[in-house]
Amino acid sequence: MPGPPAADPYETAVRYLAHRARTIAEVRKLLRSRGCGASAITSVIARLTGQGYLDDRGYVERYVASTASSRPSGRRRLEQDLLRRGVTRSILDEVLARSFGEREEAAALDVALAKAMKGTRGPLDDAARRRIAARLMRRGFRPDRVMRALAAGEAAASRDIEEDWHEREEGGVDDGQ
Repeated sequence: MPGPPAADPYETAVRYLAHRARTIAEVRKLLRSRGCGASAITSVIARLTGQGYLDDRGYVERYVASTASSRPSGRRRLEQDLLRRGVTRSILDEVLARSFGEREEAAALDVALAKAMKGTRGPLDDAARRRIAARLMRRGFRPDRVMRALAAGEAAASRDIEEDWHEREEGGVDDGQ
């Protein structure tokens, strides 16, 4: 059920954008819910786009960069999240092709795996491996890449343990036993 008609659709949209960046579809949905007519919505969208306050390409670029640093995700998850926010498939494909290729996704997977394996040492048991794999797949990474990354991560962790052990043996470090 729509809310009360907006006194000034432009002001309503600007207040909405003041909290965080939004997509064109999100602003359109808000204005519709406030009882604004189609021509008023089109006019507000055009005005805000012309002023640089609405830019779906820029939104996608910033979202991808922000997500890569705070919550690393795979391409599938990025696509789902951005499509849910109303970004068109053509803009999404264009920006992701340019700014989130194989190398960026592999780097995001490495960061996500490191976070998921934090505090684990050595080989994982089956339950831990499944838990970490499921977590990474929920983040939008492809299963085949997750399994390869997990195997590489476990191998690196095992090498670290072996190197620690050799350093103790060579240095004559007493580990208290």
